[in-house]
Amino acid sequence: MKNTSLVIYPVKQDFLSKDVLLFKNLSGWIYDAAKEAGIEKDGGEGEYVFFASANFPFIDAQLIKNSFELHTSSQFDITVISSTEDDLIAAAWINGSVLNEGDGEKDSLDSLLESLGSREIKSGCFIEDEGTLLFPVFTPRDLNLANSAARTAVIDRAIDCGAVIICSDGIIISPDAKIESGATILPGSIIKGKSVIKSGATIGPNSLIDNSEIGENAIINASQILDSTVGNGTKIGPFTQLRPNSHIGENVKIGDFVEIKNSTVGDNTSVAHLTYIGDSDVGRRVNFGCGTVTVNYDGKNKHRTEIGDYAFIGCNSNLVAPVKVGKNAYTAAGSTVTSDVPDDSLYICREKDEKIIEGWVEKKLGKRRIEE
Repeated sequence: MKNTSLVIYPVKQDFLSKDVLLFKNLSGWIYDAAKEAGIEKDGGEGEYVFFASANFPFIDAQLIKNSFELHTSSQFDITVISSTEDDLIAAAWINGSVLNEGDGEKDSLDSLLESLGSREIKSGCFIEDEGTLLFPVFTPRDLNLANSAARTAVIDRAIDCGAVIICSDGIIISPDAKIESGATILPGSIIKGKSVIKSGATIGPNSLIDNSEIGENAIINASQILDSTVGNGTKIGPFTQLRPNSHIGENVKIGDFVEIKNSTVGDNTSVAHLTYIGDSDVGRRVNFGCGTVTVNYDGKNKHRTEIGDYAFIGCNSNLVAPVKVGKNAYTAAGSTVTSDVPDDSLYICREKDEKIIEGWVEKKLGKRRIEE
């Protein structure tokens, strides 16, 4: 489609101005279809200009191609695409020569065609008689119906490509996501943006994947993955959150109530439960005990923690960044680590002056002390 360009008239309704159709704005649907059809550039310049209303987001690449072929073969000046049900104008091909002679600055497709309609021009009308393609979106109810139709279409496409979706209840998949053959999507799972789910991976139940890549045979169970990557064979969840820029290696175990942010975690590492890893570089085959925290924020600046291969982080360890735990090093349970731990070393830091004050609660609470 040489010498073609695209102009999209944006929606005027505020509730439609955001990413509302499967997490994508209405104009984005048309833009991607136009690029797939072969339209070369944006803007109103070119021998042929395709004007489209964002209120008709389901105009697809094939319809654009078909209408262009009709427009050029019939040597029309204007070819209008409209709905047969309500005669609403969805899009139009207009020759650049007509635009140059007329007024191409109108704020809507309707007003543009009205301004050109008074002139003596050849015009044709290409009508696509499929309500789904020319489904109008003007009201909240329209948007709800559009999302239902788009959701079903994207899920069907994933199934046709080999994804395993036994029950689609609560499943929402972005049209820009890639679901490889053999991936399983379980109920309640939402896949947003340009996420990639590789073959053999299992997503869900009840998981959110946003602009992230999930490796082969990985399992994401009731967890949220945001702008991150998960390696092959890794198991995440339940109730895990990977915040942006987290990169998890292969065959890693990230268990319940673990949060990871802006960190790398090496292959075969285990973070079983109740742990926060932020701004850290973690090596291979590291074991994290329950309740570990990388203390990355001093109230003003963020600092990084480095943990070497085969390190063992004891339960309830606080790693106060910037700090480095060496290869094969151990931290004893309950330690607050404030200095680097050399390779093959054990770090112990506990309060030795243990004290028990009997009767303290009764003195403090008096009659308010709970008794059976």
